[in-house]
Amino acid sequence: MWEDLTAVNGEVRHSLDSYSSAKALFVNWTQFKSMNLAFHIWTVLPFAMFWVIWHTRNEAVFNEGKVNCDKILHTVKAYPWSWMNISSRAV
Repeated sequence: MWEDLTAVNGEVRHSLDSYSSAKALFVNWTQFKSMNLAFHIWTVLPFAMFWVIWHTRNEAVFNEGKVNCDKILHTVKAYPWSWMNISSRAV
């Protein structure tokens, strides 16, 4: 899933294996720079990823929900836009 989300930034994709924990990823995430609007999306991407995985896990454990990786990926991509309250009028 990380490979799909970081496809635009090869530097990040290749360094993901060097992080031994989620904390290490969060601490080092800001070193990867992006530009303009992408910067804001890039900043919140790891938080969206962990939030969606945590929510999906809770649904599966507590409500007998199903895990669908395609849906997780789509939701992770949608959350940064939602959190930043971006609309077509704002762009």
